[in-house]
Amino acid sequence: MELDQWIDRFNELSKPTADQKRPIKPEELLGFLRNRNRQRTDLTAFVEAIQPIVRTFSSESLETRQVISASLSRDTSRYLLGYAQQMAQDAVRKTSPELVRLGLIALAMDGGSDVRDAIIRMALLYHSAAKLGMETQTVFEEVSALAVAESVTQAMRSFPTRPPLARDIGDAFRYREAVTEDGFIYQQIDR
Repeated sequence: MELDQWIDRFNELSKPTADQKRPIKPEELLGFLRNRNRQRTDLTAFVEAIQPIVRTFSSESLETRQVISASLSRDTSRYLLGYAQQMAQDAVRKTSPELVRLGLIALAMDGGSDVRDAIIRMALLYHSAAKLGMETQTVFEEVSALAVAESVTQAMRSFPTRPPLARDIGDAFRYREAVTEDGFIYQQIDR
């Protein structure tokens, strides 16, 4: 498949369903809040669509990266964030520093989400990188140069230099490590 076809496939997969568009009814809210950590989206189709885009993005010029980023629909943002989180988990499960890098590249591609959402995933990727003994400052610096949004570039470049408590997944971002039947995960801590 060509890059344009992968982008079209990813955009199509990312379109919200009618059920996702409808507001949560008041009687459903409590159940949703109780189960939000147990809800698991099967990312297989998304990972298959995202991987070739991420790999191409990382080796292209700024102009081509901007075209790729602009070609992604706004609906893809949440899946890029989900992919980044999945890569943070998979990196630890598979002891693969390359997956940390791919997760960061997905954040660099995304120009449509709030940078605060990207920073949460940066924290998880940073934590995974540290667990794997990676040179965190170097990988964050290298990938920040690929970002198309200046806010993401700055956030990614500066993340490793934050004080330890400001990048701690538990204290600052309300996540913790957990092991489930699927293996290592980052689990959001209820407030």
